[in-house]
Amino acid sequence: MFWDGGEIWRARLVATVPGTWNWSTGSNQTSDPGLNNKSGSFTAEPWTEAEKQANPNRRGFIRVSANKRTLEYADGTPYFLIGDTWWSAFTRTYYWDSPNGVSKISFQNAVDLRKAQGFNSINTIATFPTDNIQGKGIWHPSTHGEKVAEDGTTPFKINGDDCDHLRLQPEYFQQADRKWEYLWDNGFVVFLESVRRSEDWPEQSSVEKDAFVNYTRYLWARWGCYNMIYSWLHMDADQNKSSWSSMIVKCINSLGDMPYGQPRTAMTPGSGSHEYWDDSIQPGLDVHNISNDNARQHDTAFPELREIFNQSNVKPGYNIEGFYPQFLSNPEGGMNIEEYAIFMVYGCVLNGGLVGHVWGDAYWGGTHYNDGDPHKNGFNRWNAQLMKYVHAFFTDPDHDYRILKPATTTHLVDNNSQYIALSVSHDEKTALGFVAVNKSGSGITLKDMPVSTTYKFAWWNVDKGGWQNQSILTSNEDGHIMLPGTPDKYRNWAFRLIAND
Repeated sequence: MFWDGGEIWRARLVATVPGTWNWSTGSNQTSDPGLNNKSGSFTAEPWTEAEKQANPNRRGFIRVSANKRTLEYADGTPYFLIGDTWWSAFTRTYYWDSPNGVSKISFQNAVDLRKAQGFNSINTIATFPTDNIQGKGIWHPSTHGEKVAEDGTTPFKINGDDCDHLRLQPEYFQQADRKWEYLWDNGFVVFLESVRRSEDWPEQSSVEKDAFVNYTRYLWARWGCYNMIYSWLHMDADQNKSSWSSMIVKCINSLGDMPYGQPRTAMTPGSGSHEYWDDSIQPGLDVHNISNDNARQHDTAFPELREIFNQSNVKPGYNIEGFYPQFLSNPEGGMNIEEYAIFMVYGCVLNGGLVGHVWGDAYWGGTHYNDGDPHKNGFNRWNAQLMKYVHAFFTDPDHDYRILKPATTTHLVDNNSQYIALSVSHDEKTALGFVAVNKSGSGITLKDMPVSTTYKFAWWNVDKGGWQNQSILTSNEDGHIMLPGTPDKYRNWAFRLIAND
């Protein structure tokens, strides 16, 4: 239940199983007849399989799978995340039903475009409380003061140059409600973060810092009926870590699990969340992540993801803010930025990020970070549309990506400075891999595979999707398998081996 302005309180809930549901209300305001002693019932009917196919969110809330490596819907169907980075999606940067925002594309058109390209998630920050205060705006100047509701409402009351964190304004959240519903209707799972670490909240009074718990509770009460991964904080750089940590710990101790058990995490700079956040926060993390500096380049991202995968306290992990084309314009390894971006996507998953991957580019704030060019002009750049083939590759029904383990450093004779990425199943009967441009040659060799075993092999076209050049390979008496050369050494290629039982 949440306050929606004036004397209006609302409750939102989801029937998690078909049948008759009964409800009743009560509050600590014993004399309020509007909040207390109300009751009723409703009947929930099951979705058909066709309806679930049309909108995967109808399969139920996402959760950590039993293997603690991946995510799945409540009915057990795997959820492989293909995300996009719109940190200000719930602000007027992306107007509802209009291209008038600084992005120059309506929210619905942006969602529709990414959905057609295979995306099923977005990364966003719930509010930017101080962005419209003089001198506190972030990202390109064209976006300063635009991270508010469409009518200009801020999430909290602004008094001059001060944000009053005790005065939440429901009007801001009301205008974001329809965006949440549109995302849900289109099968998207939202990666929702509370606020950005640049906010001055930790520097306020103890009363205001304590209000961070109520703010978090409000987000959950209002939007917790939707499918999401919740991030306690957008901590993309080390700033006020001690104060933010204490505020997060209070939330974890006060609030516990999400309303419907949705996964929780916390963005982290420098090292993965398994290392960055101390023991008091770890119980509030269901999913681990890497982001920002340690996630941008393969030689830091891949080892960090493998470390998350191999930790004793097993939790799923993924890269939530990796290589950004054009923001990082000089990749290593002789690849152009488009090629390196796709290499990073496949490589991060194959090195342990089995939750999925988040695409990022230079338009994360709604305009190009460097010159203010509106996001409308960025959706078809840098091969983001190839993400649909990433999903198709890993979720191909002829193999199970959920049983893979990172093998870049264990099962390749030469991983070519990790420009060749590899995962194998625990029984080593399945292997998925990726070969970066100009790294193929004709001598890619897997090692430590079952001896004298026959495998069905095929290359995956990362630019067009689909398997090609299928062949039969047999491991030798040392457990080595030499792969044929890539069909075209001037392209990225993925591949698969499946034991021919």
